[in-house]
Amino acid sequence: MKNLFKTIAIAFAVLGLGACNDAYLEEAMEGTPVDTTIADKVNFDGVYAGEYPAAGYFSSKEEVAAAVNTYLKGIYTFCDEGSTANVAGIQFGTVTTSEVYDKPFAADETYTLVSDDYKVTLGQKYNNFNDAEEAATNLATFLAEKYADYADGKTLTLTYEIYKTGTVSTTYKRVGTSWEKLELDLNLFNADINYTLTTEDYDAMGTDSGEPGKYDNFDNKNAVNFYIPKFLAQKYPYEKDGAVVALTYKWYAGTASDMTGFWRLENGAWVAYDPYTAVESVVVETKTAQCTYDGSAWVMSRLVGGSKTIALANAEYEAMYTWVLENKGEQYNDTQGKRSEYYSGASSSYNNINNKFSTWRKYYNDGDFNFPSTITDEELQLLAEERLAEVIMAAVLPVVVTTPDSGLIYNVVYTLYGDGTVQAQMSFMYNDADASWECLGRPLVL
Repeated sequence: MKNLFKTIAIAFAVLGLGACNDAYLEEAMEGTPVDTTIADKVNFDGVYAGEYPAAGYFSSKEEVAAAVNTYLKGIYTFCDEGSTANVAGIQFGTVTTSEVYDKPFAADETYTLVSDDYKVTLGQKYNNFNDAEEAATNLATFLAEKYADYADGKTLTLTYEIYKTGTVSTTYKRVGTSWEKLELDLNLFNADINYTLTTEDYDAMGTDSGEPGKYDNFDNKNAVNFYIPKFLAQKYPYEKDGAVVALTYKWYAGTASDMTGFWRLENGAWVAYDPYTAVESVVVETKTAQCTYDGSAWVMSRLVGGSKTIALANAEYEAMYTWVLENKGEQYNDTQGKRSEYYSGASSSYNNINNKFSTWRKYYNDGDFNFPSTITDEELQLLAEERLAEVIMAAVLPVVVTTPDSGLIYNVVYTLYGDGTVQAQMSFMYNDADASWECLGRPLVL
């Protein structure tokens, strides 16, 4: 009877401790005395093998947090508060929507002023206007006379010349018996390359029946989608991904007329592109969920994985220069009259970071720069990097990254000037806990 009670007591003790430590459980079942004061904390470090949504990836942090909590609870039925987990291999998709551009506004009618309009109707000496103000006054007269019977609500685009400015187009709308200038603030799309197919281009695609060179046109959409990408691959073999070509070709539908289509280079292939329609795309990355057990659930503190590159341009160098003078003092200003500072070395005059310590020692080692004359180049290098990280985190990242993601690494790329000019990279992450940026270490020369 005593042995029976002893076995039951051990069983209840084991159940009370949970199932997080298999070795500990085995020892207890073998009759090893149980120490109920041992905290059963676990430190999981493994790959996620739980369920995914139908898409095969998670698309929000909330989805990941819920799934990882379920997954870890399935592994550890009971765990003590403070247990931690790094769950790697999580497929996370970021959905982006392409920018949508406005289609060029097409007025009901267009008209370009000719010599008689300037000299006879408007009494101008030359075939242009002196300035925009004179053009506005004369065009009001021109519209009232030439288009007096224009219907209410219709639109008209006038093209004319202004001295020293060149060709200008203005669109008007008929409102009642008067004309109002339309302020068109269009976000128009401009292709990187504009090209019109020639006879030689059509012939190069084939001159047999059914091929574009037979009649120097297309009459089949499938043929356009087949031939044009191949043509562009040969015509522009060295373009970089993202380049867009606006290609004008002949389309036959009873008669031949010009049509223009857009093609974009994506992953080395030319694909049809519509700048006027939003397109969603998904980039799937592998991430790691960092979690802590709070006594009842696994709480994800950070979803780590992926990176973004921020290349410093003139605006960022200028922001760094300004920040140093405002926050560290004018003593760090370049005495040679350039917009450069020698706290971190940023220069908007040269768009680089000065890392040439012989210049620093010659012009700025006067006490104001705040480094002793006995400092070695190695020590000065570390000081310069520390200050550069400080200025980037204060003057650049809060402006460029308006909504930081604590799971991303932000690689800041800049031009470094020393014995020569090179590209360098310093990496940062955002800490949600105290809403601050962290530098991940010393710079890397690219």
